[in-house]
Amino acid sequence: VTAAVTSLFFGILWMKILDCCAGPVIKLMLVLNVMAWIALFVVGCVYVNIALIIISAILVVIFVMWSFCVWDRVSFAVALMGVASEIVSSYTGVIFVSLGVIAFDVGWIMLWCTCTYAYFWYIVEKNIKFEFWIFLLLLISLFWGLAVHRNVSHMTTCGVAATWYFSSGVRLMPT
Repeated sequence: VTAAVTSLFFGILWMKILDCCAGPVIKLMLVLNVMAWIALFVVGCVYVNIALIIISAILVVIFVMWSFCVWDRVSFAVALMGVASEIVSSYTGVIFVSLGVIAFDVGWIMLWCTCTYAYFWYIVEKNIKFEFWIFLLLLISLFWGLAVHRNVSHMTTCGVAATWYFSSGVRLMPT
């Protein structure tokens, strides 16, 4: 509970920071990303790790080129973030839907862990052969369920954004 409240607090704080200075934060993150890969390149050079040197050098070049290509689009990203922030501020139910999906995901993971534990307990207790396909189905059910929950939240948010866009000032409460 403490971690959830702390995460919620820092999420709100981060949204407020991005509201006031998103452009510099995005540009700073682009620069720090390149600097992190350069630092890894230097570490590879110090320890004479050829694989690390080659991989980090390639990634430095890729991220320098990427940063150069998107640098002029930061203002567009800032405008989009402003619109997204306005939508979330207008329709706060989106936040509660997302929090509800997170809570449901935690329950889903706990249920999956219980089922997996029960399966392994059963095969040990009955001294029967481990069936990989059963475990594979358990893994598929875990990731499929999490993907469905995430997509429900995503589609709900998209519906709210569409309602905001097409409502022309009419205050609707789609969530």
